[in-house]
Amino acid sequence: MQSSRAVVFALLAVVSIVSKVYLAGLGHNFDLESWALFAQLIQDGKNVYAETYRNPYGPVWGYVCAATSYLQVHLLGSRSLEDFHRLLALWLALVDVGIAFLLARRFSMVVGALFLANPVSLLVSGVHTQFDNLAVLLALAACILLDRDRDASFARTALPLSLLGLSLAVKHVLIFLPFWFFIRPQSSRPSRLATLTPLLIFGASFLPFIRDERGLEGVIEHVFLYDSFHLDGFFPRLVDTVIPVKAIEALFSWVPVFSGFKLVFLVAMLLTGLAVRFESYTAQLLVYLVAMVVFASANADQYLAIPLAACCVFWRRLTIWWYLSFSTLFLAASPANIGMLRSMSTYADAVRTLGLDRSHPIAALLVFLASYVFKIGRSGGELLPTHGSSGTSEPPDRARSGRKPLPPGVT
Repeated sequence: MQSSRAVVFALLAVVSIVSKVYLAGLGHNFDLESWALFAQLIQDGKNVYAETYRNPYGPVWGYVCAATSYLQVHLLGSRSLEDFHRLLALWLALVDVGIAFLLARRFSMVVGALFLANPVSLLVSGVHTQFDNLAVLLALAACILLDRDRDASFARTALPLSLLGLSLAVKHVLIFLPFWFFIRPQSSRPSRLATLTPLLIFGASFLPFIRDERGLEGVIEHVFLYDSFHLDGFFPRLVDTVIPVKAIEALFSWVPVFSGFKLVFLVAMLLTGLAVRFESYTAQLLVYLVAMVVFASANADQYLAIPLAACCVFWRRLTIWWYLSFSTLFLAASPANIGMLRSMSTYADAVRTLGLDRSHPIAALLVFLASYVFKIGRSGGELLPTHGSSGTSEPPDRARSGRKPLPPGVT
């Protein structure tokens, strides 16, 4: 049985990889042109943060692009943007296989297979070629390692915390996760402090680029103060129905970095972390991926791929199918995705006429997140499926979940 499952997984992985590489050849968007620019600047020995405003990420991805371009020229003898796109899609498809493998090992083959087969991953990794999945892969590996021994010494947590730091250096979508780990009540003080080391790794990754004034300004302005599409997100629109967002922007304009509505985003993330502070590291990561998309002050197309690992783990929930269905419908019409193709123009026009946007699938995530947090409070235990299950679970006992036992007679 195990060998047959492995064969099925391998076949799905091959189909997933081939499909994403094929889709990459259909067209590209502005982001791919940015990846090509990063590659050229790095190969020319230039500081990518000083030379362009297009890099609001950690430094790792730029070097992945440069290495890809180098292999393209020296192994394929090609300099075309289409081949560059296909190679990047290949790497990201392999990253998706890595995430699926970890999910299959940690949960079940069904979970891993769903991650390989879902159309959102297909469209984001293949056509859009955004790389949030690389950050998620590193963080997922880190959390699984941390869960193996929750009372491990600092020396034994050095590897997973380094992986989390590397994840931030790829793309800091998980920037608040170390703070979630910090407030875990069962951790000792040294262990809590150790959970902040990924933030130090993230900060240190910029040191080679801030030796001159232009590089320093680029890192500050385009990474730490990045606010493109600010307020163009589900959560600001939702809050605006109750409290005018303009009033929030004015009231908290004095706050550094997290000014205006970004402060609301920060508080929402920290409160969610507090609500799941007794959960395992892996559970916290999955909830984080959902919360990040729900509460972000802005949402771009690629954000829809961020919570896919959580969606596959909780695939039995109706809200998850709501999310995946509407995300697929939206991405297929997006001008940053296959909606750019002439053959999709009629469909894309119809979707825009209906008014379908990113808010519709993200609303499903909000319902899922609220339900999860509510059930956690009621059950007192973790809701993750057990290893090898098909998607159902029973909460573990409170001691295992890190929650202190309740007094006799209290439920």
